[in-house]
Amino acid sequence: MHTFEDNYVNGANIGRGSNNYGAKMQKLGVRDTGVKLACLFQKMAGKSTEVNAVINYPASPSQVSMYAPNSWDVEPMKRGSQGISDDMSCIFHLFCAIYAHLLLILDDIEFYEKQVPFTLQQQQKVASVLNTFVYNSLVQHTVRGKKVVVDAAVRCLHLLYERDCRHSFCPPSLWVAPAGRGRIPIAAAARAHEAARSNVQCGDASSTPSVSSVLTTIPHVYPFEERVQMFQEFIKMDKMARVAAGEVSSMGHGSVEIVVRRDHIVEDGFRQLNSLGSRLKSCISVSFISECGVPEAGLDYGGLTKEFLTELSKTAFDPEFGLFSQTSTTDGNLVPKVTAGMLDNGMAMIEFLGRIVGKALYEGILLDYSFSLVFVQKLLGRYSFLDELSTLDAELYRNLLYLKNYDGDVLDLSLDFTVTEEVCGKRIVKELVPDGRKVTVTNENKLQYIHAIADYKLNWQILPPANAFYRGLTDLISPSWLSLFSANEFNQLLSGGKHDFDVEDLRCNTRYTGGYTERRNRTIKIFLGAFERALDELFWDWNRCVLVSIYALQVTDDLPLWATIGGHDVERLPSASTCYNTLKLPAYKRQSTLKSKLLYAISSNTGFELS
Repeated sequence: MHTFEDNYVNGANIGRGSNNYGAKMQKLGVRDTGVKLACLFQKMAGKSTEVNAVINYPASPSQVSMYAPNSWDVEPMKRGSQGISDDMSCIFHLFCAIYAHLLLILDDIEFYEKQVPFTLQQQQKVASVLNTFVYNSLVQHTVRGKKVVVDAAVRCLHLLYERDCRHSFCPPSLWVAPAGRGRIPIAAAARAHEAARSNVQCGDASSTPSVSSVLTTIPHVYPFEERVQMFQEFIKMDKMARVAAGEVSSMGHGSVEIVVRRDHIVEDGFRQLNSLGSRLKSCISVSFISECGVPEAGLDYGGLTKEFLTELSKTAFDPEFGLFSQTSTTDGNLVPKVTAGMLDNGMAMIEFLGRIVGKALYEGILLDYSFSLVFVQKLLGRYSFLDELSTLDAELYRNLLYLKNYDGDVLDLSLDFTVTEEVCGKRIVKELVPDGRKVTVTNENKLQYIHAIADYKLNWQILPPANAFYRGLTDLISPSWLSLFSANEFNQLLSGGKHDFDVEDLRCNTRYTGGYTERRNRTIKIFLGAFERALDELFWDWNRCVLVSIYALQVTDDLPLWATIGGHDVERLPSASTCYNTLKLPAYKRQSTLKSKLLYAISSNTGFELS
């Protein structure tokens, strides 16, 4: 015995546009289809009704087989919008429109724990059907004929995907399944995407290739690692275009030279770099002044720039600096302070930090922090809804859910449509609706109040600093490049993956010189052994790793990893030329000596003078 919603959600052949399917639909009659559709909407409203309790005749074997559950059966959707009849298009459109609206108000407890209106398994099948339908409609250029239907499906699909990104309920393979092996090469996809962006900017959207439509609309069908490589390809093309336009020399001449005091790194960086805007894409050459006021040794071939960006970020994003704070959630991600705009140059400084993050992304430099997902959503131009509040203010989110499920009379709580903030010791009341002080929260309007509070916290309170940061970030990084990623993926792009360091990847992509070889030299053998066994000890604060293979990074940077002999004096410390990805390793004979020297060199956090 099956309800229409079970058969629909479980991926039955709802979209088959063949004559055989049409004949079966005519035989069943309009009444049968209408009843089944009514059952689906009753299920979504929490009033599920068995089909056979409403229909006055038993289902025939042909009807049962037609609507029988069939996991992952998305074959009808592989023809895109051409694969469904006009009648079914209406039903499909209505489902997507209504369910998209319902997803906006379903909280996580209802979705994941109570599993209403559908079980998580059924949610997976809804996502699979929508994903396949949208992908094939774009690839096969069938959108124009049924644009309204496709747009509704895209909207519903995005809401399911964003919820999955925040709290997974689908296997990763589901999202990339429609493209399968049919994905075009990464470089070609990147070029098509940029060409389409140029066409749109010139007012010619008609020539947009299907691959660009896919990347713009549902980039998740490409695995994350491939989208990272596309992002790197975008930057590579941008650098080549700047050389061709004469904005920068291919030899790197014309770099911006700055002198930075270590104890005033943020102020000096802001003063010398903030006015550059998009010209910050050019190379910068950094000279440091020590805390004692003495110029430090060392020439900047990339390593000092990396140190400057990481140290500036470490200082400026520290909550004690006054611009950013950590969320109250367990992950403690960064979010701009409400009071940042009241500081001298507060918004200008946040805009500058946007440029610094853009510069790090442009140069492929990882920074060791992550932003609140709500803040990132604003940078990606996306709206946030109630359940995302859990990633920003878990206590407020719990309180709102308590109010949502409150069984008593909400009038007893004496609430109105205002929110009170404490700014610089003063209590400021914000009205959530016109004359909010005079609007009492009741059982009838409490949902409106809950969503008004969430909307203010998620989309309006954070907007001024987010806009400032966005202006700086997009001076270097095109919004279309960032649109490939979810909020979680943006943080990974910025700070690296949270997976184990791949020692084998390092070993396979290291070149040796100065007498060292991997297989024959004892020092190299004990180094790799000690590095692998004591990785957590050597890098106690290292929980971020590169997102793609070291080999792929070499292709981008054209700089291999080198291990070269650092002399035979085993009392010397190992050192590194970070500009050239080179480790200078003295010819240690004992693993204990090598390990202790490495630990000392790393923990000292000192520059050229140490070795």
